[in-house]
Amino acid sequence: MGWWWLAVVAFAALVYNALAPSLALHPVDLTNKRFLVTGCSITGIGYETAAILEEWNATVLCSMRSKDKANELLAAVAPRLKARKSTGSIRYALVDFTSFASVRAFAVEVLASMPRIDGVVLNAGLHLGPAHGIRTSLDGLDEELQTNHYSQFLLLRLLEERIVQSAPGPRVVFVSSGAMAQGALVRHVYEHTQRPQRRGGMQTYQDSKLMNVLSAKAFAERFAQRQVNVTVNSVAPGLVRTNFTETGKGEAIVEALAFMSASRSLVACTRWN
Repeated sequence: MGWWWLAVVAFAALVYNALAPSLALHPVDLTNKRFLVTGCSITGIGYETAAILEEWNATVLCSMRSKDKANELLAAVAPRLKARKSTGSIRYALVDFTSFASVRAFAVEVLASMPRIDGVVLNAGLHLGPAHGIRTSLDGLDEELQTNHYSQFLLLRLLEERIVQSAPGPRVVFVSSGAMAQGALVRHVYEHTQRPQRRGGMQTYQDSKLMNVLSAKAFAERFAQRQVNVTVNSVAPGLVRTNFTETGKGEAIVEALAFMSASRSLVACTRWN
């Protein structure tokens, strides 16, 4: 990635950071609505999404990787709900998105506990910087790519029929990134299990986010062909103050984005479809 691209991103982000108004939320009553949100770390987008949905009286199931992190989430969200006098509820189920077996077990739990699904937010993801090297998942795939895309895609496919049965009205959101604009799905480049040679971590992240966008479009077309009223979108959350960049340290673009997002919780949100 050339430095010119980093300079353009930095300048645009700083200008928008200075001029953009704060995000205005418009509460709606989601009583009796059931939502699934993946990747609900308390310092991330998933937690805020789940908390807001619950504050709006929804029943929310969060995916968490560890029981300790899940208990932190429940403890953190409790005061917010008490203050808002919400009638919603939040709970969690454990899943490891680097394992297809774990995803399948998680899907079984979701189907057993959610007789209908009104919304799915596929937010789980990570970026591994140079300090972490290339990590291989339990299924022999690139860990970053499997977490960000393959497992999210698999989960949605496993829940697809329940979503269809819940129509009309369900919504599916792939949390992508503006980085998708730099993604490039070269033919055959991901047909093997390891990370393609000469493609670094940021390139893999960009590719995974492009895959999210293309999958959202494919699922939207799939539901439309079945004449089912299900809305599918992919979104770029903009610069968000989370711990996401912790695992990406060592890359100039990640360090720059972390610095720029430190002064504002949310800079922009773009919907692509």
